[in-house]
Amino acid sequence: MATAIDVTKAEGIIAHTFNDKDMASLALTAPGAVVPGAVHSPDGNRGLALLGISVLETIALTHWHASGGDRSLAQQTVSRVTGGSFLADIAQQTGLDVCIAVNNSQQGVVPSPTLLKSTVAALIGAVWRDSNRSYTVVEAVMTHLQ
Repeated sequence: MATAIDVTKAEGIIAHTFNDKDMASLALTAPGAVVPGAVHSPDGNRGLALLGISVLETIALTHWHASGGDRSLAQQTVSRVTGGSFLADIAQQTGLDVCIAVNNSQQGVVPSPTLLKSTVAALIGAVWRDSNRSYTVVEAVMTHLQ
């Protein structure tokens, strides 16, 4: 799992202080990563990433629905946020990419766009859980990151 230093740096970047530092650490941990002295999870941040994508889709669709937008724009709205390079770009532009605990075979290698996207999504999932499922807190984090 990611180190306490990685978590503290990520908290500063996303403007959210986690109550559950272990969950934040897991969000920053790539599948297969092993950090000495930490609990090992072979799936890394995959579960939190799935949750984060779901939260982001819900927020995007809530905004779409409130705007009275055409149904044909719903999928475009979700794809803009969760598809493509949007989340990976956020990781690179904000410095979250250097907070990720990668597996040994990835040491010294620039993280892939898929790993970057998954890590940002996992952080969103972790923020949502850490904030007692507050969409408002997640929206504030996303606004800060953009």
